[in-house]
Amino acid sequence: MKILVLSDIHGKLNKLEDVLEVAGVVDLVVIIGDITDFGPEHVAEKILDRVRQYNKNIIAIPGNCDPNGIEDVIKDKGKLADGIVVKEGGFEFIGMGGSNPTPFNTPREYKETEIEDKAINLFERVNPEEAILLSHFPVKGGLDKTKVGHAGSEKLKEVVEEFEPFLIFTGHIHEAIGDEKLGTSRIVNPGAVRDGRAAIAEINDNKEVDLKFIKL
Repeated sequence: MKILVLSDIHGKLNKLEDVLEVAGVVDLVVIIGDITDFGPEHVAEKILDRVRQYNKNIIAIPGNCDPNGIEDVIKDKGKLADGIVVKEGGFEFIGMGGSNPTPFNTPREYKETEIEDKAINLFERVNPEEAILLSHFPVKGGLDKTKVGHAGSEKLKEVVEEFEPFLIFTGHIHEAIGDEKLGTSRIVNPGAVRDGRAAIAEINDNKEVDLKFIKL
């Protein structure tokens, strides 16, 4: 299965167009939040309509900068995975939308206890060996470094270490592009579409992941 991984579009339709132009043919598009830059909903509709022109097979979650009501837009244009298990291509996609607390008081921020409860509930419903976590925000210490320190979630890290999902796609920290391991889990941050960044992950039958980053 070949997956185009998009995050942090922030309403930049022109940047999205550039990424889609070079992405090639894929089986699935996952969008890891911040589709808009604090809304409005019609911007999300335009973004997702453009992605649908490229590939109608979409799984998405909201980010901390997405407005209330975007869930309905995602459901109308694709599949919502926030707090939900979505089965696709032999894998179980689970989503953690919004973010842990930030200094910016954005619309979708959750306490660490809320994150822990939600994550445990999701992982208890899937086989971790087939689970792909879509989390807008990173785990603490996992592709979460900013200029002032690590910004990831400590509780999400603890849950990931306990359940060890096969693969994690994350965003939120635009500058923390890359891939690394946390235990047996592989973590990928594709970078922000608004900056001309994305990634393509191709998973073979042996669950080996061939990862290519898009940089425009």
